[in-house]
Amino acid sequence: MPYNSDKDLRLKLPDNHDLKIWRYMDLAKFIDLIEKKSLYFSTLNELKDFFEGKYPSSIWNLRSEKEFKIKLEEIERKTKTMMTVNCWNLSEDESLGLWSVYVNGRGIAVESTIGNLINSLHDTSEDIEMGLVRYIDYKIDMIDKKNIYDLVSYKRRLFEFEHEIRLFFQKEKINKNQIKKKGTYIRVDLKKLITRIILSPSSQAWYKEVIEDILREHRLTKLIKNVNFSELDEKREIF
Repeated sequence: MPYNSDKDLRLKLPDNHDLKIWRYMDLAKFIDLIEKKSLYFSTLNELKDFFEGKYPSSIWNLRSEKEFKIKLEEIERKTKTMMTVNCWNLSEDESLGLWSVYVNGRGIAVESTIGNLINSLHDTSEDIEMGLVRYIDYKIDMIDKKNIYDLVSYKRRLFEFEHEIRLFFQKEKINKNQIKKKGTYIRVDLKKLITRIILSPSSQAWYKEVIEDILREHRLTKLIKNVNFSELDEKREIF
């Protein structure tokens, strides 16, 4: 079972697994998804937010001893290279803000549901965790400094607009002193995962044909009917 809900983790899923989730990406990442039939799990040090995998200031300020600081730094270093994540937006609708943040130019958004995402990972051998990210004030709010999973469960409040559902798993060490710095791909059943493929706003008909050709080339013809233009392009009817 790839999705493990038995651990005492901070990330918890909503009870309703029919809720919609979205993953926004540029064209290159979409092609990568389709060609590899896999989700890419990034290490935390590949993400743009410097505070990913970092303890809040509230933890750093607990004690002043050098040994305490060194221990925190070591845990952060291992977390940022060993913990890998794949991120989705929990929402019933598209997000203009997330289009702007994650798609520079032409791209797509994959629409799915929590349940479909879980089912699409059914055949993977990796022990994957999944749940809602919690947003806190890094200056005053506390986390469990002994629980490495807290470092991937929390983000700063300024990212609250993302309403993020996060998948993650912990990679193994190569040896005692070396840790892989890059993420990894996890095989996924695209036919179970993808509900719809939404084109980035202002896309034209020729771009829709490009996406359909990519699906056709990779024998995903059943998904072609689910390629749609963005609802942000819909014209308001005037009566």
